[in-house]
Amino acid sequence: MVVSTVLLGLANSAPALAENKVWKIDEQTSSVEFSVKHLMVSNVTGRFPSFSGEIGYDGKNLAQATVKASVSTGSINTKNQMRDKHLKAEDILAAALYPAITFNSDRVVPLADGKFDIVGKLSLHGVEKEVTLHASPLKVHSDKNKQRLSTTASTDIARKEFNIFVDKAIDKGGAIVGETVKVKLKIDLVEE
Repeated sequence: MVVSTVLLGLANSAPALAENKVWKIDEQTSSVEFSVKHLMVSNVTGRFPSFSGEIGYDGKNLAQATVKASVSTGSINTKNQMRDKHLKAEDILAAALYPAITFNSDRVVPLADGKFDIVGKLSLHGVEKEVTLHASPLKVHSDKNKQRLSTTASTDIARKEFNIFVDKAIDKGGAIVGETVKVKLKIDLVEE
């Protein structure tokens, strides 16, 4: 009797876990941007205009949400063609060998004031590491009878942990390129 009650309870809870709606990232209104120190003084900024992703979310329980996303490495754009060509080369992003940067969530952690952390595996330059995206509260919108969600998120990536080395030094001994890459995401989601 106890076993059958437990099995019945599991059977009844399974659909609730499967009811996550699928939300697609709207590439037209979202952005993937980064910045990194250059010559220890200025910041080089850039973006990846080609990306995709989806979120599984029931609209209520963030802790059960799932996130997966992919960014086209070859789409990098710093508004400097020579620099972009160098960034795509084998010694940095190796875009031909690793055409995508991927992220798959392991868990979502709701925080105070509606903020939340997305903890997952980032695969970059052939290396997979855990990273945490710090996200702002979700905002809900309506658009032509479809619900939309939006948020922003950020993280810092230590490039050397992903085997990306640009270690030429300037005259005073500092690095030409900073070790920390700051990533900023603007994410608009549309319900499928």
